[in-house]
Amino acid sequence: MTKESPTLLQIDNATARLLTTARGLTQTDLAASTLCPGWTRGHVLTHIARNADALTNLLTWARTGVVTPAYPSPEAREAGIQDGASRPLHEILADLSTSSQAFHQAAEAVPESAWQNPVSVLDSQEFPAAEILTRRLLEVVLHHTDLRTDYDHTDWPPALATMTLPAHLHAQRESRRRSPAVTHLSWGRIDVENLGTGKDFKLYPGGGHEWDWSETGTRHSPGIQVDDVRELVTKGSTVIVLSRGMQQRLEVTPEALAYLKSEGLEVHVAETTAAVDLYNHLAKTEHPGALLHSTC
Repeated sequence: MTKESPTLLQIDNATARLLTTARGLTQTDLAASTLCPGWTRGHVLTHIARNADALTNLLTWARTGVVTPAYPSPEAREAGIQDGASRPLHEILADLSTSSQAFHQAAEAVPESAWQNPVSVLDSQEFPAAEILTRRLLEVVLHHTDLRTDYDHTDWPPALATMTLPAHLHAQRESRRRSPAVTHLSWGRIDVENLGTGKDFKLYPGGGHEWDWSETGTRHSPGIQVDDVRELVTKGSTVIVLSRGMQQRLEVTPEALAYLKSEGLEVHVAETTAAVDLYNHLAKTEHPGALLHSTC
């Protein structure tokens, strides 16, 4: 590499931020679930380290012309993740740091003439070596998002949000900033994809959480306030759905509506069943945010 690649710089910055997050975890935290089904934080962090090893192999392949498989086999890939997931935190941190440094060094060693050399992962189609950097950036950023910490799509490098990607990588990126679907609604209960069950929810692109009225002192009247909806805006919602409850006793303050209008957002206010139906419909093509109340 004849000069510092902007993408490699983004990878380094994203890795540093990931390591900061990981160093703030405890051993107990490693066992928490993530947005990757069946994987704990220990699995995700181990996978990011093994991915660095795999892509380092591909960089060697591109540089030398000698076929160097990313993984010996799909079974070896899976075993590497499972075997490392329950290690002590300090071992996982050291592994993640060392493997990431090795990837950086391998990328710097690739000459300009080799970046178009074809490589592949397991049985996938070949792709140019230049795509290795894009794949590593996505691995670090998207799996950081999967850890369910304070890091989400609003923290991504700006270039990543608009980067033109191959279809399968585009789908991976979009899945992390899609608004989660509501899978069940009944009196006093809302089930949300990847978030579990609660009475009331605040949902937005990339996630959400239970809506605790006590945080803002919200009551049925005068109703939803500016402070209730502000997070929907900061999380990148492109359209807003506000539910009024099953019996439509929950009001919405004029100030909240004026604030959302000032942000250029379309707002829908509806009874909760209708609000959930609309939100789920919008989530198929847009990035809605919603406040959902499941009782009166």
